[in-house]
Amino acid sequence: MGAVAIWSMHYVGNRAIQMLDGGRGLQIRYNAASTAGSFFLAIGVVSIAFYFLGLADDVHVSLILVVGVLTGAAVCGMHYLGQNGISNYVVSYEYKYVVGAAFIAVVAATVALGVFFYFNTTWTNSWLKRALCAAVLAGAVSGMHWCATIGTIYRYKDVTNDHGPLSRQATVVIVLCL
Repeated sequence: MGAVAIWSMHYVGNRAIQMLDGGRGLQIRYNAASTAGSFFLAIGVVSIAFYFLGLADDVHVSLILVVGVLTGAAVCGMHYLGQNGISNYVVSYEYKYVVGAAFIAVVAATVALGVFFYFNTTWTNSWLKRALCAAVLAGAVSGMHWCATIGTIYRYKDVTNDHGPLSRQATVVIVLCL
């Protein structure tokens, strides 16, 4: 469920970007293959990480570090694979923002998951503490995407086949259905 939320936040956030004064035909469009790939990357990696964390009887710092790094890497991988699916812009990145985005994702995910799973047994009936951990993780995802977006350079390219990529509206409909 969290991986779907991560993926959905990325596409809804990118839909909010207004390119070239909001001209209708100039907004970000995605190809289906990269869009689907980014969806399954996020779900696959986060599911595997959480599966192994759920198997552990005792949560050790080393396991939390591995799961935090995997979760942060999944968030970054999903973002940049999704960005690769932009069909009507050539996208490039400033490396310092890529590093910053990865740092934010890994550190915040590790902290949120560490606190949640370390105190999980004592927080069984505390929805407020669980919600706080979820908010930290949501902040990690949002912060990573904000940093990555700031460091992204979009250059419009002429697209001859306007029917292939997913439109802004189609992307939102897919996200809402998930």
